[in-house]
Amino acid sequence: YVLVAVLEVTMRLLLLRVWPDAAQPASAVRIVVELPGIALISYIAGRFDRRAPLLLGAMMLLAAISMTTLTAETMSTAFIVAYFTIGPGAAVLGALLARFAPRAS
Repeated sequence: YVLVAVLEVTMRLLLLRVWPDAAQPASAVRIVVELPGIALISYIAGRFDRRAPLLLGAMMLLAAISMTTLTAETMSTAFIVAYFTIGPGAAVLGALLARFAPRAS
């Protein structure tokens, strides 16, 4: 999950230079752009431990629930839907890729 946090900070800094509107904390576009990175992190974690990507997805789901319910900030529906589906979905995608990838002998 620490690597996902580093990915999010890095993507925000990159998007600030290229596309400032997408770099906002409550931007659905930013979350969609992070999908391949989250899936890659999940895939690598899944190569070490089959349960790690699912734990990552659960942690991301809990983070989404807590951040959307405990904040007073207004969020768009698109952001909330993306936040609840993209992060955990990317973690599950990485888990599936790790599970079905051929192992080196």
